[in-house]
Amino acid sequence: MRRKAPFPWMTLLILLLSIGIILPLGLTMPVAAQEQETERRAIIRVTISEENVNIERPFTFEAALYNGTEPGEETTGRLTEWVADVDNTVNIRLPMRTLDDETLPWDAEGEVYVRVRATDVSWINPYPAFDMVSESFTLEDRLYTVSWVIEHEQTTEEGDETRVEIELVYQGFTFDAVGPWEASLYAVLPGEPDICYTEFKESVGGTATIMLPEDVLPGEAMRWNVDNYAHVRTLDDVYPYVELAGSLFPLREDEVTSVLMSITHTVSDEELPDPSELMGVDEYVIYTVVRGDTLSSIARRAYGASGRFPEIVEATNELAEQDDTIATIENPDRIGVGWRIVIPDPVSEP
Repeated sequence: MRRKAPFPWMTLLILLLSIGIILPLGLTMPVAAQEQETERRAIIRVTISEENVNIERPFTFEAALYNGTEPGEETTGRLTEWVADVDNTVNIRLPMRTLDDETLPWDAEGEVYVRVRATDVSWINPYPAFDMVSESFTLEDRLYTVSWVIEHEQTTEEGDETRVEIELVYQGFTFDAVGPWEASLYAVLPGEPDICYTEFKESVGGTATIMLPEDVLPGEAMRWNVDNYAHVRTLDDVYPYVELAGSLFPLREDEVTSVLMSITHTVSDEELPDPSELMGVDEYVIYTVVRGDTLSSIARRAYGASGRFPEIVEATNELAEQDDTIATIENPDRIGVGWRIVIPDPVSEP
């Protein structure tokens, strides 16, 4: 009778020990690498404003970070998700907003730029519409401010004929250096949609000139002594793309109205704000909410006083404005498991 071979307990033990050692290493190494990557951070603050315009035209936009050496032509180099504006400001926080399959080009000179585009453009709310890019800059651990300003200027003087002269300027240069554009006149009539009553005239030498009444569309009438505005738009595949409406002005015979719309943008940077300075505290702890937690119970453990939970709410919401990984507490009675909240100046471990 043949004896069964003994079960290889020693081999199994060695195998289990090997798995016990290797498996944790395999699990922790990517985490460690990820933690190392997220040590670098930047905030890109994007603003767009209209100045010297006498009619309010609310607009919304979104922004994203791109890379490449030819801003406007590089359409495949998006590094981040699109971020929508809040009160005409976008905060792109890095690396939190980075796309999953992209790597940020830290310290690569002149490698990144911001692209902005208008959203929710419709016939009800058509202006301003735009798709523009900033100048390139080097991505470092800084707070960047990328600002666009759309400025309007208008003057009127007496003349021997009635005409409207419209100029479109981009970054200090006539837009003709970028590409062709055209302009027309619209009239604002109470209780009716705005009416385009002139031909679109293409710019010549940096100016689009509308002669009146010669350029009035067939079937349309002159719109004397009512609010008018100039409408400009780029042609064909010109980049950047803009479509703007100017300030209101009354149209009168034998007056020359000059309309200037200029678009400028700037890129500046400064040191990142320290989170503790931002919250006005000496030190803080990031705490992850677990099942059974309430803000009162967390405050009791951290401070010995449950009534100090408003300090947690204030610090958490303050830092959440700069860090997308921090929760925003809208209702102190309702917090969720897994939320990352801020404990400012804790007395003991929360």
